[in-house]
Amino acid sequence: MREHMPRTVPGVLNDRTDLAAASYLLSKNGVPTGETELTIGSTWTIRIASR
Repeated sequence: MREHMPRTVPGVLNDRTDLAAASYLLSKNGVPTGETELTIGSTWTIRIASR
């Protein structure tokens, strides 16, 4: 997301906005919350199980 959003000006999102967008997209797609807080460091370890 960081490299491609927003479409008209890619790469301008800061960590906080990038994380908020990822969190929103995950929740809107029915991904349940995990046991630990979503952070910039944890985004590399997100595991989404098949439904």
